[in-house]
Amino acid sequence: MTVIAPNHPASFPVGWHLTDKEVLVLGSDSGAVKKANLALESGANVTLISSNGLDSSLEGRVQHIQRQFQQEDLDKAALVLASASEKIAALKIFNRCRDKRIPVHIAKFPQYSDFELLIKDEEVEEIIEREAQEELVEEESLFSLAPTAHDFPLASGVLDANAAVSYVAYALSDIAFVYPVVPSGHLGEQAEAWSREGRHNAFGKTVKTLRMDTRSGAGTAVLGASSNGANVSILTGSRAILHMIPNMYTLADSKVPVVFHVSTQGFDENLYAYGDNFDVMTARQTGFALLSSSSAQEAYDFAVIAHVASAITQTPVLHFFDGVRIAREQTKIDIAQPAELVSFYEGLVNNDASFNSVAEAIAEVMSKFGTLFGRKYQPVEYFGAEDATDVIVHVGSASSIIEKTVETLNQESKKYGFLSVRLYRPWCVEQILALLPKSAKNVIVLEQTANATTPLLQDFSATLQQSKELRDQKPRLISGKFGGVTNFTPATVQTIYEQASLVNAIDFNDAAFSDASELSIQGGVKQAIFWDTLSSGTLKAASSLNRVFEHSQVHTTYDSYSNGGVAFTELRHSAEAAQFLSYPIQQADYIGIHDDSILDKYNFLSAAKSATQVVINTPLRGEELENKLPGSFKKEALKVRPELYVLDASKVLSELGLDKDLTVVVLQAAYLQLQGHAQIAEALSQQYLNKQGVEGLFRDIVDKVEQELTSVELPATWAEVEVEEEADLPNKVNVGLATEASVESESGFTEVKNWHTSAWQLMFQEAYETRKDNHEEKTFIITITENRRLTPLSYDRNVFHLEMDTTGTGLKYEIGDALGVHGHNDTAETLEFLQFYGLNPDDIVSVKKEIDSEQSESRTMLQLFTQHLDIFGRPSKRFYETLATFAKDPKEKERLEFLISSEGSAEFKQRVSDTVTYADILREFTSAHPEIDDLVQMVPPIKPRHYSIASSMKAHPNSVHLLVVLVDWTTTSGAARVGQCTRFLSQSKVGDKLTVSIKPSVMKLPPRDEQPVIMAGLGTGMAPFRAFIQERAYYKAQGRKVGPMALYFGSRFRGSEYLYGEELEAYHAEGLLTHLQLAFSRDQKQKIYIQHKMQEDSQLLHKYMLEEDGHFYLCGPTWPAGDVKDAMVSSFVENAGITEAQANNKISELKELEKYILEVY
Repeated sequence: MTVIAPNHPASFPVGWHLTDKEVLVLGSDSGAVKKANLALESGANVTLISSNGLDSSLEGRVQHIQRQFQQEDLDKAALVLASASEKIAALKIFNRCRDKRIPVHIAKFPQYSDFELLIKDEEVEEIIEREAQEELVEEESLFSLAPTAHDFPLASGVLDANAAVSYVAYALSDIAFVYPVVPSGHLGEQAEAWSREGRHNAFGKTVKTLRMDTRSGAGTAVLGASSNGANVSILTGSRAILHMIPNMYTLADSKVPVVFHVSTQGFDENLYAYGDNFDVMTARQTGFALLSSSSAQEAYDFAVIAHVASAITQTPVLHFFDGVRIAREQTKIDIAQPAELVSFYEGLVNNDASFNSVAEAIAEVMSKFGTLFGRKYQPVEYFGAEDATDVIVHVGSASSIIEKTVETLNQESKKYGFLSVRLYRPWCVEQILALLPKSAKNVIVLEQTANATTPLLQDFSATLQQSKELRDQKPRLISGKFGGVTNFTPATVQTIYEQASLVNAIDFNDAAFSDASELSIQGGVKQAIFWDTLSSGTLKAASSLNRVFEHSQVHTTYDSYSNGGVAFTELRHSAEAAQFLSYPIQQADYIGIHDDSILDKYNFLSAAKSATQVVINTPLRGEELENKLPGSFKKEALKVRPELYVLDASKVLSELGLDKDLTVVVLQAAYLQLQGHAQIAEALSQQYLNKQGVEGLFRDIVDKVEQELTSVELPATWAEVEVEEEADLPNKVNVGLATEASVESESGFTEVKNWHTSAWQLMFQEAYETRKDNHEEKTFIITITENRRLTPLSYDRNVFHLEMDTTGTGLKYEIGDALGVHGHNDTAETLEFLQFYGLNPDDIVSVKKEIDSEQSESRTMLQLFTQHLDIFGRPSKRFYETLATFAKDPKEKERLEFLISSEGSAEFKQRVSDTVTYADILREFTSAHPEIDDLVQMVPPIKPRHYSIASSMKAHPNSVHLLVVLVDWTTTSGAARVGQCTRFLSQSKVGDKLTVSIKPSVMKLPPRDEQPVIMAGLGTGMAPFRAFIQERAYYKAQGRKVGPMALYFGSRFRGSEYLYGEELEAYHAEGLLTHLQLAFSRDQKQKIYIQHKMQEDSQLLHKYMLEEDGHFYLCGPTWPAGDVKDAMVSSFVENAGITEAQANNKISELKELEKYILEVY
């Protein structure tokens, strides 16, 4: 039988002799029968366990047991071939086989297989291929989330205001213009997608959606589009309004019934967004009607009202809402279906009713809307005490918060009032004067802007002059300003009222009440905060919980300006229907920190209270956790007394044999468990399409989480922790220009940016989420602290030692792990190639990620070719074949095609031997000149090179060491070549940064400290053994008893290549390294290798391996593996009294038990 390792880019076929081996086949389908026949043909003894009768082709050839598989069936098995119809069954078989260290293959479940079958049988190959395809479909459906309600037409459910408003605009328009002012997440994205899909609007017509540039004179196209009677809408951000003012005057003067939907936002000096109505207020004199909504539901409702009002009054309407929080907040919104919208729209538009004013018409539309849909609105509304002494006047997104807060405070005998202006233009003087209590002594005019202008105050002040009673009473007017709902809470409202009632009250802005304490106004609502990083894969743990709770609100912000990208998610949910207000959580019931690498970056406990549940996803425990938690965290924890827990999600998944993609389920299970949820697995399965398929698996996860979720005591000693003086840590993530879902280009793999886009990206590099790391595995940025050559300068081999500082990076490694180094091409060589190819090294390119094609990253051309493309790597035949299609010279085209033909195979092999690179071929065939977007698809990315770690993290907790040899060689044609990554490392200097990742290995110390360790290493194969010795030295220093260690080290010359010689001699002298044998092959006439030294120690090898249950390891080049095995076999034969065949079988048994480990290359 031939097998290959599954899902591994470096897999290679290996032979596996099954003659006289016991093979267990599990399953009742035709695939199980095929596997049984396959094993029989390989000479195996086969036992088949199935629930059905025995297939006639197997009668008399196998032992058949007709029942379900049981644990004891594995007692004699050397190999298991299984078929399973469900994932949970496959997982159970896999775990049982793993416990007994029996290799297993389960059809359709490669993730639960130790190997894959490689069968030269067309019929069986066809079955395997079909099973693999079925497995992909099954895997996709099994763990596919149920679709969100963002398809057209939308249905009532969890949505954000952007989607809801886009739905109305699309449903009631013939043409929709989209003017984006941010890179992604802009209003109108959904409408653009529906238009591309050819979706019809509510009237059954196709909708033309056009994306427009935001520039001076924007909006001109709207004039032309509306001139033929089409229903036109504009979806944009408030920044675009400034460019549209001239055309807005024309639209209003021409009485064009167009609707502008505007998400409002401003940006501070750090490019963080906040809700700001200033830009909208600049349009207040254009003649447009201005409608303001203050919640996601209102945004949908007012969008409908705006379209109907515009049509019946022949007046342009601008509907605006908060674009920072409400636009992106996921909450339940009641949506009308297209037929209902058409009925409401036509019922009013086709009515011959006449109105005295636009305001009266809008009031009538609001009234009819309330009658039909049950949600009642008025152009101006008053809430609060009839005899209120303190009244806030506001137009904007804080209205819902103020209304609810006034209701709560007045229950405490306060006399507060709130005048909510929903229709800002036309300005409703009569309604305002009629609704404002005559008892008002203080009127706070609250503007949603950071600008110095006060349009609302001016309007209201002028209105008061029209009332003799109010002129005589002279209520004090106080101007207040704030920067959107991102900083506005119920406590803010309370502070405003309290300050306004003071004798010396003066005008104020949001800085005056930024430290307001919490005011609870939403009883029965659970509030949770989740911290994630975009690279950790845990983001959806919080954002998808809104699928679990019927009544919920989720809001996520992304810090796209920081390396790694931090996500901050706020979740509110309740058992019963509730109006969730849009403001930051001030006192959370739960705080989840899902990536321990950011523990020292934020103030996580600022929203904690007594008994807040705080869960940290981390493998750290005890002293390691103590060291990781910053002093400020410990001090604050003792102050507020939260309930602290730790959970290692990766351990939960590892022990269940599950993929890391299910990390989100583990963290969700922890949250639901601490909330006392009764049916956790059932609740979690509701998120997925295949609810029944995942529910059983989720029960296993829930049970495991219950075991692993560990409470952490808050020791009194934390009060004595010294906290260094430092800047206040942020307690939330601010909204930037970019979001997690940024997509710059939807077509093409690479795009050369126009100059102004490039300028933005160069000026504001941190603002673009496209700068995110594109490595699939988790990467770390570490700093070189030492680069020391170990061999003499005069020696022809450069072997060097590297040390890197890992402090604060979150990098953790285990004994035997390898460090993946993401090397760069040589800069000078790259610049030379770019000059030849005619590329400007400073041009900006946008490259779509390979892992997630929906995201892209922006780089300079030089960065692309030094850090990303393996342009100096060795090309495959496919590159020659593709390049031939670009050749304009017929001779060059013919030459390229010849090289990949059977006739040209000899020359092609010579090119491979000479390490001809992509760059060499492009220089050779100059008429074949692919454009950059084609070239990046033809040249693969640089892959990380993995090097065995030469240090123990216990001995060096903030450092990682490597032992590297510079790889250089001369080709058969005489050309000198140097390895890409080893050259990069050899040229690195102290202070340089490296991007690295961790790759686990089988090179682990024995489970018991006293077990002997035998190490055989050649050259840089010494690296993991240095780590082994450091680890044992650490244990010994802790007072633990450690077993003997024997090292067989080989190289060419003692004087030049005795790597870490002084360290080894010192360990040997102190007795930790009990046996040190050195083989320097060229120091004497007769060559001596490590296998010769092992032969000298025949009795010792037998004693350590067979009598004392030792482990043997070989690391280095492949060539001595056979001779080393022969030396071990000879030792067993000579000292254990067994035959050579039995000794070989013993070696095989030790390999299966992972006691004889080879890491060769």
